[in-house]
Amino acid sequence: MATKPTRFAQMGDTTEKVKAYTGIPKQLVVDTSKWKIHLMDGATPGGYEVAMSADVAAGLAQKVDTSELETALKELIVEFGGTVPQ
Repeated sequence: MATKPTRFAQMGDTTEKVKAYTGIPKQLVVDTSKWKIHLMDGATPGGYEVAMSADVAAGLAQKVDTSELETALKELIVEFGGTVPQ
C-alpha cells in the first residue's frame, strides 16, 4: 500500500485507441468517445471498463425472467403433496 499520495497523468483517447492500448498496471485511461474509465493491468488491450453508477442502475432496472423458476417451484410444491394457489 502506498504511504503517500501519488500524482498520475490523466490519459484519454478515442474508443478505438483505448481498445488497442495496454498501458501500465493501475493506470486509468478515459475513453473520450464514450466518456468511460478503463483500468489498465499492463497486459489486457483496453484494460477493464469501470462500471459507472448509471450503468449499474440501468442493469438493475431490467426485468429478470423468472417464469422457469416459478414453474419449477410449482412442480416441487405439487410433488411434495402441496397445492399451488391460483
